[in-house]
Amino acid sequence: MKTSERDELTGEIKEVKLPYDPLPENFDLFLVNDTHLGNRAMSRSTVEKVVRIIKSKKHSYIAFQGDQLETISVSDPRFDLTVHAHQYARFNAQRNAFIELFNPVGDRVLWILDGNHERHIHNIYLPSLDIAEKFNTVYANGVLVKALFGDWRLASWHGHGSVSSRAGDELQRATNLLIALKRNLRNLPVDDCDIVACGHYHQCLLHPPENKLILVSEGLDLKNYYTQPGRTYMGDLLDQPAYRIHDSDRWWMCCGGFLKAYSEDMPSYTEDWGLQATEMGYGHIQVEKGKPKLVEVVKMV
Repeated sequence: MKTSERDELTGEIKEVKLPYDPLPENFDLFLVNDTHLGNRAMSRSTVEKVVRIIKSKKHSYIAFQGDQLETISVSDPRFDLTVHAHQYARFNAQRNAFIELFNPVGDRVLWILDGNHERHIHNIYLPSLDIAEKFNTVYANGVLVKALFGDWRLASWHGHGSVSSRAGDELQRATNLLIALKRNLRNLPVDDCDIVACGHYHQCLLHPPENKLILVSEGLDLKNYYTQPGRTYMGDLLDQPAYRIHDSDRWWMCCGGFLKAYSEDMPSYTEDWGLQATEMGYGHIQVEKGKPKLVEVVKMV
């Protein structure tokens, strides 16, 4: 198993061996993001519950999709005494507390992304690199990873911008959120990916492949079929088959987060701006015989 890595000094891209053994044919992958350790609104009990779930499964792995830490300093306009002035105000304290929190599953981490909070300070400090070195795993050196798992591929991105809808009808709002999510993700280099996952938006969203009813001619008869996720073969590239997956044939997912939006004892930006409550949760991919069998976003309370 190999990956590409950028040399910090020369900028050279090189191929390196992954620091862990090949994955088994059957396993569970958990996509975790937006813990925001260092923010008082983080639901520690919910994070601890997810750690126990991951640890309870024999072949389970975890990928961190950014904003592991809050990393908001006193000089940052977003700094709030109520939210940030506590024992985890310093960035190294946040890093150490995150490592301690996930240490029970630290040997199962496949990669770690930066989020916009880590990117905000990346010119002076790379906390995700420290965490990756501690867990002996891959630091993405940015916000995007494309993972090739033999017969399927996953794009893991932190996210950017917003996903929202002001529609009056609840069902229409839900549909608009999925459309907005796909709009934000479709410009990524993911045309060959079966699953595109992100964090950042603090929402639990899942858009599965679309099964459409179609009519086709068989001789003089019309037959009806439902479409199945498929690939368009594009030829061979570097001795590997190149293919494209249509937007309607892949999973699109936003994997929640672990910040509580509203609390009796502490104001937050969601309260200041009148936003809807954020959804806590994580992404989960169950793989059997080398292929995704179950793709879901699990909501937590």
